[in-house]
Amino acid sequence: MTRSRIALFCIGLVLLGVLVVVGAGIYLSQNLPQLLRLHAARVLQHYGVDDIAFEGLHISHTTASVDSLQLRGSYNNLRYQASVGSGALHYNWRGLLTGTVDSVALSSLDVSIVQTAAHDDPDSALLVVEEYLPQRLLARLPFQSLRIDELQASYRSLNNRTIEVHGSLTSDQRVDLRLRGSLATCAVAGQLTADRRSPELLLALSMADDKVGFATLDAQLARSADHRWEWRAQGRALHAPLLSCLRAFENQQGLPLGLPTNTELSLHGESEITARILHPDTFNLAAAPDADDAPLRQLQASVRITNRILSLDMPTLIDQLHGTVALDATLANAQISAVLHPFQLNGNVATQRLSLPDHWRRRIGWEETVALHLEAVEPVALTSRDDGSWSVSSRGSELSLGTDNTQLRLQKLNLDLLTGQADPLPASMQLDASLALRLDRQALPELQIAFTHSGSSEHSELTLHIADATKSVRADLTGTLNPALGSGTYAVGARIDDLPYAASTATPLLQHFKILEHGMAISAGKVKLTTALTSTGFELDNWSQRSQLSANNVSGNFNNYAFDNLNLTADWSGITRWKTLQPLQLSVATFNPGITVQDIRLQLSLPKATPIARPHVRIDAFAAKVFGGELALADASLWDFSAAGNSATLTASGWQLGELVALQKKADIEAEGTLEGALPITVVDGRVTIESGYLRALPPGGHIRYRANESTLALANNNSELALALDLLSEFQYQLLTSEVQLDKAGTLLLGLSLEGNNPALYEGQQVRFNINVEQNLDPLLQSLRIGDKLEQRIEDGMQ
Repeated sequence: MTRSRIALFCIGLVLLGVLVVVGAGIYLSQNLPQLLRLHAARVLQHYGVDDIAFEGLHISHTTASVDSLQLRGSYNNLRYQASVGSGALHYNWRGLLTGTVDSVALSSLDVSIVQTAAHDDPDSALLVVEEYLPQRLLARLPFQSLRIDELQASYRSLNNRTIEVHGSLTSDQRVDLRLRGSLATCAVAGQLTADRRSPELLLALSMADDKVGFATLDAQLARSADHRWEWRAQGRALHAPLLSCLRAFENQQGLPLGLPTNTELSLHGESEITARILHPDTFNLAAAPDADDAPLRQLQASVRITNRILSLDMPTLIDQLHGTVALDATLANAQISAVLHPFQLNGNVATQRLSLPDHWRRRIGWEETVALHLEAVEPVALTSRDDGSWSVSSRGSELSLGTDNTQLRLQKLNLDLLTGQADPLPASMQLDASLALRLDRQALPELQIAFTHSGSSEHSELTLHIADATKSVRADLTGTLNPALGSGTYAVGARIDDLPYAASTATPLLQHFKILEHGMAISAGKVKLTTALTSTGFELDNWSQRSQLSANNVSGNFNNYAFDNLNLTADWSGITRWKTLQPLQLSVATFNPGITVQDIRLQLSLPKATPIARPHVRIDAFAAKVFGGELALADASLWDFSAAGNSATLTASGWQLGELVALQKKADIEAEGTLEGALPITVVDGRVTIESGYLRALPPGGHIRYRANESTLALANNNSELALALDLLSEFQYQLLTSEVQLDKAGTLLLGLSLEGNNPALYEGQQVRFNINVEQNLDPLLQSLRIGDKLEQRIEDGMQ
């Protein structure tokens, strides 16, 4: 009885167990999706999942799969949604009870992330690099391996800019993430490879246009010997497609990258980069820039960039610039030190940017463009400073513009530059160089240039010093200015202590360019100029100036007109319209245009501001010693250089008749007497004319002795009147001598001479009156006198 009861009890327990299992199975089959959803929600709630939905659930004792799965949630001001096309989980029951699975395989995953607000997590300022390694990120997920065949992700920021990528992901012992996307019109591909057992990873990026690759970057991250992180990277990029891609991205996203358009810049070539970067595991993104834990202070890097420029074109500025520039840079203690290795760049510069008049450019052969050559003979050093500024140092560089015929070249150029803090102007700049200039095969003396600048765009100070190798020609400029407003004050000083040397160099050049129409030779003299300039703006109308000019003891000749001991002082103001503050004073000891003129004194004034191109000049005084007397201006005269002609009256006093007669060097005539008169002159187109001028002898008169030559005596044999005149003039005592003076545009001098007197030895000293008309072209006369003087000088020089 007892045994039967025990047997029935056991059978009852077994039946009860079967009923419990069957009931549990029925319950699970009816409620498993909901149970799984609740369990998954608890597991994923750490990641902000607030909604889970799936369809087509299939479960076995080792596998669970779904036909579709959707997750929605929020995490750190990000709203996300993930959709799975189909997926399978492989697990064992023991791991499932702890919330983990063996592996996950997804046919597709589409993740959409939208930023809803700015990140406000106070811990977000602390960045731990290791926490963001793919190995660590995947280790947080509740499975050992993961495979996603088709991965699609999109991210939209607060400013509605969107980034989309596609790719695949496999993760077992190794992580292999492959992504592809687009940057405007360019395809971008990336691959990240990592080993779960080590913190190292490999990163490869590439960009392509129409399936032609133009940019690559390969990087490797590993632990360094001092337990920091070390990046080693190398890359290459073709300039033209990369620039085109960035332009399209700028237009598409509306980003203010400031890239020039196709019409503003065309660039062809390639760049190569290699880099080594060391940094710690933790960055405090909120640390101040000067703090010890500031991110930039914790970085240490060395970079080499090599740019091979095949062609750089910027219309209206530069054309066909080409060359290779290599740069080595290091970063340590938040400071960057870079070195540009010696290089050469060649191209063409648009001449319209050189601010040269068109006729000058045509004359020197600089048409639309002119050749440019820039060479760094020694390395160029660039260094960042703690205040955010940069220093640049260059030695022995060379810059040239032009060809062998006409060229401007800066040689031995030394430059020290300190950039301003967020200021377009350098905080300080010091430049010195040697300037060589050749114009249409005419070489000028080499000049030494020294320039300094300090300040900002609101207040700057500058100096400029220019001198030739012998220091005989010097120019200095000092100034203070406000570059933003164009206001400032400047002092300019120039000296030529060896005027013959400067003139011998400049004269052929001035003649070549038709600035100086006639020949000039200087044998002695000095020149000094000082100018004070003030500006209140950039327009020339907002400028004012005062200048003083002095020339001392200048001697030489101009157009074969010799002059000696010229002195000049001038004091004037104005930019385009000049006004004298003190009368211009000119004196010349001797001047010989064929006749010797001595002690010339001229005083000029510009009493009102007048255009300098065609000034209105007042001749206050003029006087000169000539013919043993004086030629002077009768009254102050206005001289308008814009008028067709100008007139003035000169007075003659104390002229010696003998010196006038001596102009006819081959004539056998002697004369004595003192003359006075008035010569009204008019100057038209550079020609001097005299209308209704006169000369007359002062009492008591004088005498004339004429010794006729054989040909004149032969004529007198057949002409009784001529014979009588010759007899009387052989020893003629005159009491009255007057002459009308006319000089026409052709240079013909007409003298209507009237004589009254007697020959004491003839005709009992009877009074006689002569009327003689003399016509003489002065141009060949003066020319012959100058030629004769030069010939005599040459004979004398040859005899010495």
